[in-house]
Amino acid sequence: MMGNFTKKRMIVFLCMAGILSVISVGAGCANDKKSNTEISGTEENGQKSNGIENKTENVDFSVEKYQKSITDGRVSLKDYADQYEQETQELQNLTYRNVSFSDCTFETFPDKATTLSVFYTTYNQMTAQECWDMIDDWLVDIGKRSEVDMDAEVRATVKVDQSKEYPDCWPLMKDYLQDEAFDAGAFVDRNDCYVLVSCTEGITQMSDGKIRNYLQTDEDAYNDITIGNTLDLIQEGKVSELKDASYALIDGERTIGESADQAKTYFETGVLQPKVEGVTLDVPEVRVFSMDKDTYSYEFSIRDWYENMPFLYQNCKEDVAISNTYDGYLIEYPRKRSYVVDSEGISTFLGDGEVDQIHVLYQDSDMVGIKQAVDIMSQKLASFLKLEVHDVGIGYAKYHSDLENKQSIYYPFWKFRGVNKMKNQELIVYVDMISGAVYYTFE
Repeated sequence: MMGNFTKKRMIVFLCMAGILSVISVGAGCANDKKSNTEISGTEENGQKSNGIENKTENVDFSVEKYQKSITDGRVSLKDYADQYEQETQELQNLTYRNVSFSDCTFETFPDKATTLSVFYTTYNQMTAQECWDMIDDWLVDIGKRSEVDMDAEVRATVKVDQSKEYPDCWPLMKDYLQDEAFDAGAFVDRNDCYVLVSCTEGITQMSDGKIRNYLQTDEDAYNDITIGNTLDLIQEGKVSELKDASYALIDGERTIGESADQAKTYFETGVLQPKVEGVTLDVPEVRVFSMDKDTYSYEFSIRDWYENMPFLYQNCKEDVAISNTYDGYLIEYPRKRSYVVDSEGISTFLGDGEVDQIHVLYQDSDMVGIKQAVDIMSQKLASFLKLEVHDVGIGYAKYHSDLENKQSIYYPFWKFRGVNKMKNQELIVYVDMISGAVYYTFE
């Protein structure tokens, strides 16, 4: 028996897999009109998309079918920012039979965006040696390279031996450095530091052990990643609104804005993994935790952007409600969180790694405005759904289908998160900002 092979340790290899893919669900009015689009070549026959040759045998997307599904009455994206403010005010005063906005917050509209895209992403397959080197570089970055015997402590996430104790149940990574077929990952799990590397996504979990060291606990560095579960929450909200608030960190007082900039700079430098061209990031949300009566820590959400349009992200108040079991699909978006506890970089990271390339399937400069999206949503919601909207998000998310194994595809969405008053359950409704198609997920 493995004995100490806990749920914590199972995460080492379970988090490596992404196995779901896309489903198409029609919603808008079918028509033969021409739209104001810039269309990349269809992916069905291995054609080039945006000048890039792609492996397309697993991509289920037709430009012609998608274009025919686009609803009428859309507006220009580049001219919509001012109209958005007006429409959000109107929505709070309108009455729908199955949608309400009585106590709702609205995401700021990305006024620099001029194009919406439909795309899929691919990862760069790293070799075993590159995974090894990434861990080496990270240990240097946190100042612990000299303390770690990599030959004896870096483990490969392959061929688990259930007859051995953790971490010896995982083989040594050094034995795979020349393996050209290596397609797993590697990790270091010590009391004073922890890191997990995927050969496709780079670093997806890490802790430099500063929180554990400060608190003088017996817990491993791994537990720092979710330390907020055991600390008192002092404050939470948008960084833009709380940026001037100041708290004492381990090495002195810093404002939330200063620490958010510090986290942003860390990720922009590509210490964990370089950003793909066209992708930027920001730090939209913060939670402040008390580590003791005098010292605090900041937990930040990290959000990616593609060509001036954000990705959706899981906010700090949001439960996990990503599936639609009736129709067999999931809607998913990146979750990236990081703790800052002093004036040097970040202390922990948990989240998706960085993609290697974005493959554009379709682009459009017209969009479904929020008022039109709500009108469509109200018409399309099933009879057992009555949505009280708590917040509205804007950005890219990807579809997975459990009906067939196809490539996940990202679409731009209006995201309406709230409660289904018919069953008192969390409900999220998504409206495709290009076509007007409606999807929903729930607990």
